[in-house]
Amino acid sequence: MGSKMSIDEVDEILALKEELPSKASAYIVLGFTILFWVTGGFFIAMFLQGAAPAMAGVVQSLAGLVLRWDVMLIIIIVFIVMLFAAFLYLYLVYKFAREILMGLYLLLGLGLLGLGGLLAYINPDAMIVGIIFAICGFVVLVLFLIFKERISLAGRMIELSAKAVWDEKGTMSLIVVKALLIAWTVVTWVISLVFWTFTTYAMLEGFEYQGVVALVVGLILFFAGLWSLTFLDTFFNAAIVRIIHDWYRSPEVDVASVKKGLKKAWEVSGSLAKYAFIFALLSFIIHLARSYSRRGRGRGAIAARIVAWVTGFTQDVLKFLGFYMIPAMVIRRVGFKTAFRDSIHKLRDLFVETLAGMYGFEIVLGFLAFITAGSMGIIW
Repeated sequence: MGSKMSIDEVDEILALKEELPSKASAYIVLGFTILFWVTGGFFIAMFLQGAAPAMAGVVQSLAGLVLRWDVMLIIIIVFIVMLFAAFLYLYLVYKFAREILMGLYLLLGLGLLGLGGLLAYINPDAMIVGIIFAICGFVVLVLFLIFKERISLAGRMIELSAKAVWDEKGTMSLIVVKALLIAWTVVTWVISLVFWTFTTYAMLEGFEYQGVVALVVGLILFFAGLWSLTFLDTFFNAAIVRIIHDWYRSPEVDVASVKKGLKKAWEVSGSLAKYAFIFALLSFIIHLARSYSRRGRGRGAIAARIVAWVTGFTQDVLKFLGFYMIPAMVIRRVGFKTAFRDSIHKLRDLFVETLAGMYGFEIVLGFLAFITAGSMGIIW
């Protein structure tokens, strides 16, 4: 038997040797992000500084309350229980996701079949509805039997993902960091949007197109905020994908790390920024169209609803077709177009697994979350 390949040799085979796009777009979106952080952070600091005297008494009272030994004990217990619940949740996904996913589709077929028969038996007037439910249930059962092994593979993929997070706990830290950064960006973005829009309007007092310019600045910052949030989410997802890839491809030698995941994600940040730009632009159009459809009247409002629906549908289709784009970018080191083509090819090969995983994944996690919450209630 030949020796197993190292992760570098695996990467060399998987990489498409494509010249990566410039990181200029990544620097632009990061520039907007920093602008939001600085502007919003400045106003938050000013507010806290101004409110400091009034808040001093409140803070002192809260500190006295929190630092009591009984309160501290409760906080520590709650923290330990939450940490235990998170790991229990992860462990349950790792151990039972496949079984629950298989049972989900089996019960769905049997449930629809039984519901259709029950409707037809109880209410003869609902015979047609009952038959439709029964037919749907029968189709689901037939498809389940045909694609049983592939649905099982989808469940196994979910289990492996949980196992990767369990083994490489640094991915959990990235998830926490991502959530905190996105929350901070949302707050500072809103503050910056209001401040710069009104500042522009005030600076152009007396100018004929004062309102138009201020509106344009507001729209640019609104889009930049959507782009920034999408990029942060995409970037950290890419880093996590890379960590899991290293874990899976190198089971004997631990080469996965948060540092390496972030480094590899940054190497393709230009591609990730373009990916985020496309989806931010679609979200931008949807927001504008929906806003106008709520406020407008007549044909304009109808046209706006159509635009919002078409753009939303396009966004959903692109998300589905581009399901494997981020892995393609960070693992195969390719640009947006090549990653999209690669995603479609991968989707064609794993179509059933992808569908089963996408639509069953949330239900599986919800069920396991219910079990975890129940166990926490018993422990408590």
